[in-house]
Amino acid sequence: MYKAVLFDLDGTLIDSGPDIAAAVNHVRAHYDLPPLDLPEVLGFVGDGAQKLLLRAFADSPQIVIDEAFEIWADFYADHCLDGTELYDGISDLLLKVQDRKLAVVSNKPVGLVSKILAGLSLQDIFPVALGGDSLPVKKPDPAPLLHAARALAASPSDCIMVGDGLPDVLAGKASGMATCAVTYGFVREEDLRGAQPDFVAHSPLEVMDLLG
Repeated sequence: MYKAVLFDLDGTLIDSGPDIAAAVNHVRAHYDLPPLDLPEVLGFVGDGAQKLLLRAFADSPQIVIDEAFEIWADFYADHCLDGTELYDGISDLLLKVQDRKLAVVSNKPVGLVSKILAGLSLQDIFPVALGGDSLPVKKPDPAPLLHAARALAASPSDCIMVGDGLPDVLAGKASGMATCAVTYGFVREEDLRGAQPDFVAHSPLEVMDLLG
């Protein structure tokens, strides 16, 4: 039994894809660019908002990403809870592990992490919640996971990192934690398996069974 469970946010606890895509397409509309479809945007998610926008504007290299980020962040902050919801089974999963030490470690800006957790009434469940700007580095660097473990007073060997992205698996492995890749999020199962996670789960129920 793992004493501490670290969760990614987007694609792991919450289905935030439509709101993220709406914000990306709001920025594209600002620059008179056509919208991207949802699967394409979801393929850009996982490495933080700056990387998301770099990928979303790869067809328009003249766009200044810092400016685009400000437009994206302002819009997304106002609309990040329009359609975002917990995946089916996450409430039961969190109830099952409520006696463990829990943290969220996301690459999303921490202000947005806090807003979403509060909006979904999850803020009291996670005593530690880190975003991509909480430290000088973000996943796949292991530093955010190790920081969260220290804040939870847990050793890496007592922790498991649960996430839907390659940065989650790579950061978990680099930090000496067990890793569980979930396939119901934004990343293809074959890509996740290529990173060699310790476990693969196809639903929150399977994560719950794994954590025991």
